[in-house]
Amino acid sequence: MKILVFTGSMVVRSGQMIGQVRRREKENGAEKENGFPLRPVLRGILIALPIVILFSSLLASADLVFAQKLSDFFENFSGEQISETIWRSVLALLCAYLVGGAFLHAAFSSYDRKVAEVDGEKKKRLLGFIESSIVLGSVATLFLLFVIVQFQYFFGGTENIGVEGYTFSQYARRGFNELITVAFFSLVLILGLSSFSYRGTAKQQYVYSGLSLFIVVQVLIILVSAYHRITLGIQWHGFSRLRLYPRVFLIWLGLLLLTVAFLEVFKRQKFFALSAVIASLGFAVSLTLVNIDASIAKHNILRASQGRHFNVTHLTSLSTDAVPVLADEFMLSTLPESVHEGIGAALLCFVHTATNQPMLDWRSFNLSHWQARQSLKEVESDLLGYNMNGYRRVRTPEGKFYYCD
Repeated sequence: MKILVFTGSMVVRSGQMIGQVRRREKENGAEKENGFPLRPVLRGILIALPIVILFSSLLASADLVFAQKLSDFFENFSGEQISETIWRSVLALLCAYLVGGAFLHAAFSSYDRKVAEVDGEKKKRLLGFIESSIVLGSVATLFLLFVIVQFQYFFGGTENIGVEGYTFSQYARRGFNELITVAFFSLVLILGLSSFSYRGTAKQQYVYSGLSLFIVVQVLIILVSAYHRITLGIQWHGFSRLRLYPRVFLIWLGLLLLTVAFLEVFKRQKFFALSAVIASLGFAVSLTLVNIDASIAKHNILRASQGRHFNVTHLTSLSTDAVPVLADEFMLSTLPESVHEGIGAALLCFVHTATNQPMLDWRSFNLSHWQARQSLKEVESDLLGYNMNGYRRVRTPEGKFYYCD
């Protein structure tokens, strides 16, 4: 929770300093109310600008089409050089703003704890409703534009990707990490503003909750886009750990976002940290319960039996959890001969590894290793036609060669 508070402080501390200056001016009678909240609006824009730039950079890196549209947008206004200058200036402003917020957090953290005891809730809220609404509204608008691009090009089918000049595999591989980063920082933004912004009336609370929910819905769509990219990669290249782990992570991140939205609506923000802990534990437990390597082996064998590429070397890089599945599939008579021999080569690699491992006592017993040894014993006689040389290269009965990982 402390890291969320620190991150939120980096975002809002500089704006808070401006707000303190304004309050002092009011106390000294230097300013009179004029009907239009000019300074809160300017503060909101000042806070929103670096945040929007950060999200824009991440989304542009994640999506080639969106990046091209952003580039076209700035070129229409001022040309390439001025556009580049604007981007550099804004990025420099972003860095200075966040660094300033970090220094202010370090300088005033102990002071804030004392003030909070005296002034209570009012001193805990560093931003007003106008500032937080401008920030959330700006981010929501940016996300809406990105979601529109996703529906138009990505969710519309691979033929739309080809129209823009981007290949199927290129679009599927690009941007997953950036989209996950966007989702994470969106969560931090919602949690931070919820902790640091003040909503004095029920109407303001409704508007704030509505904007937060709107962002959550759009982030969920962004997560669906990231999930879809992984699915395209799986369709193109098959299962791997680097494709299955993120799929499980995306599910739990989506559940966490829904929980945060629920807690925000029902004013149970104190359970934010507990929700994050539960989601983290759920992700870890899911990886334990789901036999990842066995799923990889089974799915990739199924793809190979349908005529897709069969990466035997990748099978040999899996843990012993995959051996029982490989042995069961090897005993089937319905597989194509090329797939059958590829599985046999992978099994011989596991046999060679198990044979060269030293015998350990009962204290080092491992259920996965024991099950793998039992499965290898069942198919050992069927592997007599396979040979391995000193370079860990397996020769099948049909004369094909496969390398062990």
